[in-house]
Amino acid sequence: RIAIESGKDLLRATGHGSQDGPWIPIGIGINTGMAFYGSVGTKESFQDVTALGDSVNVTARLAQRASAGEIIVSDASCSAARLSVNGLEERRLNLKGKSKPVHVRVLRLT
Repeated sequence: RIAIESGKDLLRATGHGSQDGPWIPIGIGINTGMAFYGSVGTKESFQDVTALGDSVNVTARLAQRASAGEIIVSDASCSAARLSVNGLEERRLNLKGKSKPVHVRVLRLT
């Protein structure tokens, strides 16, 4: 639920839902699942901090597919947030690396 509310806040902060329109057109992807987080590299050659895992990859793919002003939310996230999906647009997305379509709902600011 916090991720969804944060997504809405981000859209508002970038001008989505305003009469002037967005000053930065962004789309957001939200997914729920197991992720692995940590530093990449060796102790001597610290490179970066990153998150890895299937749920991270799905989230990135959802973000890539979101049009400006959209928050694409996976069924797993809808369930975890106890989000009422009545009246929300449904999509089944074929995502790279997934053998079956991923079912999502689309949120927009009103």
